[in-house]
Amino acid sequence: MSDKDRKDEYSQKIEKLEIGTEVTGRSSKWTIMKKLGEGAFGSVYVVQKSEDRRIQAAMKVEKKAADDPTIKLEFTVLHSMKDEKVGIKCMDYGDFYDSQFLIMTLCGKDLQYILDNHSSPLSVEAVSRIGIHCLHSIKILHDHGYVHRDIKPANFAVELEGSRILILDFGMARCYGRKLYGNWMLRRERESAPFRGNLKYASIRAHARLELNRADDVYSWLFMVVELLCPLPWSNFHNEDAIEYQKKEKFESFIKENQLQKCLAVSDIVVSSRNEIRIETRLLVMLSCSYE
Repeated sequence: MSDKDRKDEYSQKIEKLEIGTEVTGRSSKWTIMKKLGEGAFGSVYVVQKSEDRRIQAAMKVEKKAADDPTIKLEFTVLHSMKDEKVGIKCMDYGDFYDSQFLIMTLCGKDLQYILDNHSSPLSVEAVSRIGIHCLHSIKILHDHGYVHRDIKPANFAVELEGSRILILDFGMARCYGRKLYGNWMLRRERESAPFRGNLKYASIRAHARLELNRADDVYSWLFMVVELLCPLPWSNFHNEDAIEYQKKEKFESFIKENQLQKCLAVSDIVVSSRNEIRIETRLLVMLSCSYE
C-alpha cells in the first residue's frame, strides 16, 4: 500500500470514527461512545476511559494538516488554567492516524440549547444568575492572559454534575499579555486584525477589524445576556453592515425600551472601559450586589 493510499485510508477512518473505536492518549486509552457534534475546526465525541468506565469525557478531534490548528491552542489555554477550581480540565491528549485529539471535561447542555428549548421566557433573576456565572468564567480566562474572541451561548455549558456554567471552545483565543511580578505586560496590539467571532455577538471593534481585548469579550457577553431576555434587534439580519449599524445606533434605545435597566448600567461600563483590566471585577461586584 502506497503512502497516499495509507493516508486516504486513515483519513476515512478519522471521518468515520465509529462507536467502540479506541484511541490511545498520553496517559490513558479512551473508547468512543457517541458523536456530539461537528464544527469548522473538527468533531467532538463522548468518550469513556477504557481502564475505568465510570469516567466519561469529551474528545475533540482535528486533522494535523489543518491550516489553522486549534487543538494545540486549546491545550495551551487549558493548561494555563489547570489549577483553577472551576473550569474545563484537559484530561489527556494524543494522536490518531493523521489527526490529533484533546480529551477534556464533559459538560451538560449549552446555553444555546437552553435558549432554543426553554418553554417559557427566562426570568430576570435567572438571567442575572446565568450572566454572573458566565462572566466569572470569562474573568478566569482573562486572568490567565487570554481573550476568548468567540463569546456566544453555544460556548457556555452547565456542569454535568452541578449548577455552575463553564466556558468552552478556546479555538479562537489569543494571548493578550502576561502577569509578571504582579504587573501586567500587555502584548502590543495590531493596527488591524481579521474578524473573529460570531456576527450576532461580535463587538463593535470586531466589526472594525481591530485587535480584540478583554472589553470586547464582555461586550459580546452583554449581547448574549440580553438575548436570554428578548431577541436582539439584529437577530434575523445577515448583512454585517446592517448588524453593525444596529449595534452602534439602536442597542441602547432597545434596552431602554425593554426596561432592561441593569443591562443599561452594564452597557455604560462596557462602552467606557476600553481595555480596563478590572472590568469583570467591577461588573461582578455590581451584578452580585443587585442580584442579592
